[in-house]
Amino acid sequence: MYSVHQYGSMIKDSVRMDAYAEALRQSILPESVVLEIGTGPGFMALLAAKWGARRVYAIEQDAVIGLAEQIAKDNAFSRRIQFIRALSTAVDLPEPVDVIVSDLRSALPLYGAHIPSIVDARERFLKDGGILIPRQDVLWVAPVENRPCYERDLAIWREGLADIDLRAGSQYIANRLVIFQPKPEQLLAPPQIWATLDYRTITDPHVAGSVTSTATRSGVAHGLAVWFDAELLEGIGFSNAPGQKETVYGRSFFPWPEPVALEAGDRVNVTIDASLVGDGYTWSWTSTVVGCHDDDHPKAVFRQSTFLGALLSVQDLHKRHAQYRPTLNPDGLAMQVVLDRFDGQTPLAEIATVLMDRFPKRFKSVDAALDYVGEIAKSHG
Repeated sequence: MYSVHQYGSMIKDSVRMDAYAEALRQSILPESVVLEIGTGPGFMALLAAKWGARRVYAIEQDAVIGLAEQIAKDNAFSRRIQFIRALSTAVDLPEPVDVIVSDLRSALPLYGAHIPSIVDARERFLKDGGILIPRQDVLWVAPVENRPCYERDLAIWREGLADIDLRAGSQYIANRLVIFQPKPEQLLAPPQIWATLDYRTITDPHVAGSVTSTATRSGVAHGLAVWFDAELLEGIGFSNAPGQKETVYGRSFFPWPEPVALEAGDRVNVTIDASLVGDGYTWSWTSTVVGCHDDDHPKAVFRQSTFLGALLSVQDLHKRHAQYRPTLNPDGLAMQVVLDRFDGQTPLAEIATVLMDRFPKRFKSVDAALDYVGEIAKSHG
């Protein structure tokens, strides 16, 4: 969940907001029905109403929707905007819509349930010939010099300290993505498109692509810079490419385990794979650096994945095995007591009293038990 401060940063990001505002203005007619997925504080829903939409459905799963409702009231748009607190995939609308607008990205568009949410809304809610904003995102990659990030995050693990070998920790740092702000001069080869996400036709959240980049100058590569260009409507969009005005999204850095010296003419073969697992993406990237004078002996071959950057114990992995037979631990037993009483009849205070009786060592006061029950009710009730 974002903070109000973070939402404010999104709204005042002129690169992002000016493009979305113009796309909405050009898309909405007086009888238009608009759906916004992930409305946050409701700013784009209010823009849709301002530009003349007859009806706006604004969906948001987090508590910020209360702020959105107040802002709509303050701007006299409450009657035209219906706010719905839920996941869009769990909602049924009373009518089809003419426009679906969303910004469910992070530093990259492949983020959480972004694509499944868009596919679901497109197929269930959008009229034939309706408009999706954005219509597509194009993803780019290039080898990049990023010594500050390498020295800040990875060097201590590779080089150690006080004669202590810390290299075992380096894999966890080298297999995670970092947000950074590269300059164009840090790129060692022309950017290449590795994927295009066309939201009008996409169905599969799993995305992969391979490219070959040829270095145009000598330098030391520390990994890959990855970013996207957004097309909201034809002729309307923005980019978070190096050299463009900074946005709330940032750019992604896919580090290599070690720096590689490149010469002009060296080739960097890259495959990037993004797989949606549960509610998040697992990223894999393979990089093969081939010298311009020796095709048979690569300078470097790196096979990396954010899975390898996760701190998972053998016990954690064992619990994910298909043949594992779990039993409830004390936390699970307490939650079971609570969930069994979510029957629409039993008040939280009564459930809290049962918890104190059943687990007196865990819950020392009614307030502690009530706080616990309230948190479960917030997410499961």
